[in-house]
Amino acid sequence: FIFFIEYLIRVSPSSMIYELTISFNANNLQISSFSAFFMYAYVIMQIPVGLIVDKYGSKTSIVISSLLFAINTYIFASTNSLFVAQLTRFFLGLTGAFAFIGTLKLCVNWFSEKTFPILVGLTQSVGMIGGALGSGIMGRLVKEYGWRYSLEMFSITIFFTIFFELKKKK
Repeated sequence: FIFFIEYLIRVSPSSMIYELTISFNANNLQISSFSAFFMYAYVIMQIPVGLIVDKYGSKTSIVISSLLFAINTYIFASTNSLFVAQLTRFFLGLTGAFAFIGTLKLCVNWFSEKTFPILVGLTQSVGMIGGALGSGIMGRLVKEYGWRYSLEMFSITIFFTIFFELKKKK
């Protein structure tokens, strides 16, 4: 679920280009930087995330990175500064890199080697569904409630997901 939400937020700027342009008094190049900053950080983190997940485990890595992801999403939705918005998108890339790799580690630890390929495929499919909804439903939410409120609600959804998951395990 976290990978789904993170993927949705990853692609969400494409559904709110006009609103972001107005909110930040920005040009198209500056708005496209939101996607670029996310991807730069995401790519940079792939090897370090693998090492971190191996050292500290999937649960710890996913929980901490998801909390940071939610905080950065909330900051992105709340700021009026283009620089802060770009910076938070960079941090979203850093922290979002944990969801997929952490899930793969869970698959390796919890399931047989034989089921690994199908679980990777299912995980990737869930992310792609988040991406499709991020482009579709997010556009509707932005139109109905505004981009800031929509992202704030997704941020809060991540917080509650983590809270209930941690509470359930105790």
